[in-house]
Amino acid sequence: MLMGRWFIFLCMGYHLVTPSLSAQENESIYQIIQLDSITIRAAKEGFEVDDFIDLVINDKSFYEAFQHLRTIGYTFQNEILILDRKKEKIASYHSTARQYYQKPCRYMTEEFKDVQGRFFTKNGDYKYYTARLYDRMFFTHDTVCIPEGGPGFSPTADPEGMEKHVHELKKLIFTPGKKANVPLIGNKTAIFEKEMLPYYDYSIGSDTLEGQPTYVFTVQTKKEFLLHNPGKTVIKNLQTWFAKGSLQILKRQYTLAASTLLYHFNVTMDINLIKTGEFYYPQLITYDGTWKVASKKTEHAKFKIRFSQFKND
Repeated sequence: MLMGRWFIFLCMGYHLVTPSLSAQENESIYQIIQLDSITIRAAKEGFEVDDFIDLVINDKSFYEAFQHLRTIGYTFQNEILILDRKKEKIASYHSTARQYYQKPCRYMTEEFKDVQGRFFTKNGDYKYYTARLYDRMFFTHDTVCIPEGGPGFSPTADPEGMEKHVHELKKLIFTPGKKANVPLIGNKTAIFEKEMLPYYDYSIGSDTLEGQPTYVFTVQTKKEFLLHNPGKTVIKNLQTWFAKGSLQILKRQYTLAASTLLYHFNVTMDINLIKTGEFYYPQLITYDGTWKVASKKTEHAKFKIRFSQFKND
């Protein structure tokens, strides 16, 4: 029953599996990629589109920004809203928390907390699955110590229960386009593989993000499939903003949706990074999603988490 639920957090986790595509698959993408006029001009001046696409597929900097959260102190503000069918609030959780880091250990304290509605059960457990996953991803209830060279994420591992769901989420956040083990979806998340190319438009354009010039790589379900045959795709929209020059990822946006006999979900998530000192960190993560699992009530939730005041404690 839980196998469909984990998809509500497609953008969580702190680990990476590096994808690889064959030369033939890469060539297929190169042939259909759309470039705006600014990008075409940049290509004439030495901008290598082929290398850029390889970077989009294999980039590690997004993963590393999340990994940096394990080795620094920071403040983070949490806002979780549970909504009913009319999108009216029925429960909420607000808090301001601080992570402290003393190598190789980290721990967390909550400096402020406001809970409204039935966010918890009578036993003190989370009433909603979204809240349980949020806690699993961002909260540290005990002191956690990970020595250098300690255990990490293994793509060949075979976890169970909640850890299995988190394992698959990690693959989707850091390797968009990699096949994920989701029941009744098959290869639909593998958006760069040859069989999925006819359903998408792929483009590289130019944009400005908070005053910084960027390239934007967009993968979007073609309108004819989005309107008349939405079941052909799961990833409806995926956009990645790269800083011009360094090609560091600054932002990602995901929209995903699917409907099967076992579950239904519709999720949008944005992740913004910020540079503090010599490293990049997540700055703001927002989520808006609905999921429904057979025999369970529909759950609609929004959340926002903002990170700030990065420093070594």
